[in-house]
Amino acid sequence: MTNTPRSQTANRFANKWLFLAVLLLILAAADVCLGQLTISLDRVWDALVHPADQGTTHYIIRSFRVPKALMAIAVGAGISLSGLYMQTLFRNPLAGPYVLGVTSGSGLMVALVMMGAAFLPVYGQQLIHHPLGIAVVSMAGSLAVLFAIFAMARQVTDNSSLLLIGLMFSSLCAAFITVLSYFSTADDLQRFTYWGLGNLGQAPPLALALVWLSTVLGLLAGVWMAKRMNTLWLGDGYAQSMGVSLGFIRRVLLAATGLMTGVITAFVGPIAFVGMAVPILVKLWFKTPSHLVLIGATALTGACVLVGCDVIAQCPGLSFTLPINAVTSLIGAPFVIVVLYRKKKWLG
Repeated sequence: MTNTPRSQTANRFANKWLFLAVLLLILAAADVCLGQLTISLDRVWDALVHPADQGTTHYIIRSFRVPKALMAIAVGAGISLSGLYMQTLFRNPLAGPYVLGVTSGSGLMVALVMMGAAFLPVYGQQLIHHPLGIAVVSMAGSLAVLFAIFAMARQVTDNSSLLLIGLMFSSLCAAFITVLSYFSTADDLQRFTYWGLGNLGQAPPLALALVWLSTVLGLLAGVWMAKRMNTLWLGDGYAQSMGVSLGFIRRVLLAATGLMTGVITAFVGPIAFVGMAVPILVKLWFKTPSHLVLIGATALTGACVLVGCDVIAQCPGLSFTLPINAVTSLIGAPFVIVVLYRKKKWLG
């Protein structure tokens, strides 16, 4: 029997889904096993199926490495989905939470909590000790920058100009952070600096749960809006002719992006370039306008990319580790340069 074009397309996507799923399992296993101390898969499996065993190796696996791998999966998926939603929302393939300064907005609010708590009322000072409070203020910062850039993007259609606007927002947030740093104590400044390097392995269980919750909610929001996103990418006029409420879809996408970016940035620090690079990679590889496919592929690819970066950051066999944000920048920045250089051919 001859395969129809639809079945051939489904088979092509099925192979890619399978590849990404297997790759994610391999990378996650490597992330748990490799590090300054190499642990065999047998020991990892034994630690997971025998939780009563309180040996040192089992403690490292259950309390540090497995949560860190789970955090990397959720963060990679969430920050990549944020980039995809922003690229659709702005109809700009170069958009992303880090590039357009949305992450900087979150960082400014986190800096205010970490280094400016002494200037806040008593209830404000208590925020620094509660993960949920930090997540809320971080999300507020990301949404504030996101709404501001979105308002400007409706008047600025040139990709380069939009990137410059994002750079200016990042610079403005950095200036406020510098002022806060100048007046902060040495301990607060050290804490914020450490946060800015990015860390997937130091968040408490509540933070891991909140990051996963925000990513799942953001994913569900995208699946809900997938068909509307297909029309939005083709222009406001076409979307309205198809009966799509532009205000509604924009509010949903802005809320989902702000939620994921804010919560993720609050607990693991700024993650550079992943949100911009992964959606571009997925579009180049899958070659489909269907956002239902792109959303799932972006989440899986983003998880693979960040878990892979975390494996590199562990520097297996060495006595030191690298900040995850440095690794994503070293990998992502050259990719962004190539995209900007060849954007006419790659992005249209």
